[in-house]
Amino acid sequence: MNAERRRYFRSPVVGSREGVLIVGKQQLAVRILDESSGGMAVAAEEMPMFGEGVEGELETHDGEDFRVRVMHVQQRGMATRIGLERLEVLREGRGGQRTPRAQLRGRVQVALFVLVGMIVGL
Repeated sequence: MNAERRRYFRSPVVGSREGVLIVGKQQLAVRILDESSGGMAVAAEEMPMFGEGVEGELETHDGEDFRVRVMHVQQRGMATRIGLERLEVLREGRGGQRTPRAQLRGRVQVALFVLVGMIVGL
């Protein structure tokens, strides 16, 4: 997307945040790359069968649903990068509650950080 067209600061997503982009009858597993208050960029392993300008829904695995418009679709190596404009929040997330899997992943990340710090300190 052209930098002059972007109105909102985009922040990279820390960790892994995934979801499903639904446009028409196609459901595409995506990984969220970055977000802003106006939209987000996602990556998909397969090329979508839709183009720019279509509307759909993005359902994230952490419980948020959005109505979105596809702004651009670009093939980048083995992945497809899709720019989405956020039109409407259909469902809020879990209000900060983390799933047991996310809690475990967070604990493992902290443990690895401490372990690497101890190894570097030696």
